[in-house]
Amino acid sequence: MKRANLWRGLFILVIAGVFAYKYIQLGHLIYPIYAVSFGVLGLLSLINRLPARWQNLSINIGISLFFLDFVFAEINLAEVAQAIINANYWLLLLSMAVMFIHIFFRTKRWQWLLKPMGDVAFWPAWRALLIGITGNTVLPARAGEFLRAYVLGRSTGLSKTGVFATLVVERIFDGMTILLVLLGVIVWGVRDQQLQTVGILGGIFYVGIIVGLVVFMTKRHWVDALVNKFL
Repeated sequence: MKRANLWRGLFILVIAGVFAYKYIQLGHLIYPIYAVSFGVLGLLSLINRLPARWQNLSINIGISLFFLDFVFAEINLAEVAQAIINANYWLLLLSMAVMFIHIFFRTKRWQWLLKPMGDVAFWPAWRALLIGITGNTVLPARAGEFLRAYVLGRSTGLSKTGVFATLVVERIFDGMTILLVLLGVIVWGVRDQQLQTVGILGGIFYVGIIVGLVVFMTKRHWVDALVNKFL
């Protein structure tokens, strides 16, 4: 327990150091407040004066603040405020309605993909999907997908590896949908050579993936023999 407190305390102090460096670099007055706050929390953790629950909460808040700062540091807030004032709120409400309908159907699709692993209730899947979308917005390289698999696996007890495999299948479905739209554009609309090349290469790629999945599911012993031969 003491060793865990030590590592958590050191991590919180690292967060404090990051905000102190940001203050030296940018000079914004909010950074020393963050640095001092997390510095105090880190020291309290090191001397076992801060409960583990509050240590974990401090780490979560610190990581969230870091990524929020990473996203919003270069944004001109005055321009953002002006854009919000001049926004068409009817279109905003319409877009939000469309977004929630989209997320609803994505959640239902994900529940269907998860059925071989067990019945997953709508709310845990919805919650994990929203967390994953938020993570993709803030984190690089679509790391929110890993977060999504972790959250659902932790809340339902399902294998996190199995949950992540359903996300791979999702991406394949999404890619095939885009290719179908692209095919329609090529056949009935745009005659751009570069677009046609992208469509053909993408089609070959996804056909290869589908063939590989079919072979994996129907000829599993072939795959096992191939793996054993090289390993």
